Amino acid sequence: MITDSLGQFNMYRWNLHILKAYWMTAAIYVCVEATYLLFGGSNLPVDSTPYYEDSTPLSIFLVHYVVMPGSLMVVALVCAELFTRYGKIEHGYINVVLGTVVTSIIMSFNPNTLIIAAALFYPVFISATYLNKRIIIFSASLSVFTFFLLFALVPDIRYHTGINNAVGLFGIGVASALIALSNMKRNVEIMDSLVESMIKEQCLIVKQEKMEVIAKTDALTGLNNHKTFQENFEKNINICFFPMQLAIVDIDNFKRINDTYGHQKGDLVLRRVSQIIKDTVGPDDLASRYGGEEFAIIMKGKEFSEAYELVENIRIQISNLKHPELNQSSVTVSIGLQQYVPGHTKDAFFEKTDSSLYLAKRSGKNRTVTQ
Repeated sequence: MITDSLGQFNMYRWNLHILKAYWMTAAIYVCVEATYLLFGGSNLPVDSTPYYEDSTPLSIFLVHYVVMPGSLMVVALVCAELFTRYGKIEHGYINVVLGTVVTSIIMSFNPNTLIIAAALFYPVFISATYLNKRIIIFSASLSVFTFFLLFALVPDIRYHTGINNAVGLFGIGVASALIALSNMKRNVEIMDSLVESMIKEQCLIVKQEKMEVIAKTDALTGLNNHKTFQENFEKNINICFFPMQLAIVDIDNFKRINDTYGHQKGDLVLRRVSQIIKDTVGPDDLASRYGGEEFAIIMKGKEFSEAYELVENIRIQISNLKHPELNQSSVTVSIGLQQYVPGHTKDAFFEKTDSSLYLAKRSGKNRTVTQ
């Protein structure tokens, strides 16, 4: 689970954030050394600057503690920036190596400051942010190897550190790795828990949405149910500032179909009629099963002629559809259609449309009446 979460995380952007932190580290180092040089450090001996014996103490400090390490760190940082930005690097190994290089430069030019040697394990804690055990182990191994390499090759580091402190620093490196691994494990557990909670919450939201859809939908036809129709009908009446029409569609002689062929065959007819209505109405229209074999369609934003053409299209499609269960015979529908008149109540609007449907039934069925 955590692997999937990290896969969605932008590691390239995270690498750029780490690079900014290294730039800040280099800048802080240069500022601290320059401040120390200007306010009290110029009269101290420099152990590793045999090439500057004829220079003034200020020049020795400037070159040895500021210019040379600062320049080397800038070169290392620029190389890392180029690799990361142009290579779109998304793993953490380059930043781990960069951190080791930066701390090695600082340690090499400050061999008499033991605490700086411990900073060599700073990249270990950086590696923990990648939540990858291999990167942490690589970082710890690289830091320990680099420390003992400098210990062996740089006499001043060996002199000021001593074997006892070297062993102690090795212990710090091992402890840093163990702490980083422990923190990584804990962070993974926390992230797993958060991801699991998010998944559960999303599943609950989806379940609630499905329940809402079920509560608003007629189980047999898939259209909106009577309750949904009433809610939307009243809401549209209350805010109506656009042309609106209401059509009531009723299947002709449906009781005879149920009596002759059975209710199961009648349900198949209802589904087919509903599908034609659903496929024909527009995206802004609301088609509902009002009850039994009766359907209601609320149409919005149409001219009356467009609404009439739409319901006539529905009527013709239904009358042309043959039903195998009814011995290849078809069914017809009668439709009452009315335009909403501002100021009328929803009951008056519905009754007027229902009267048109009643007239369509009395005048021969299989027709749309708008009177």
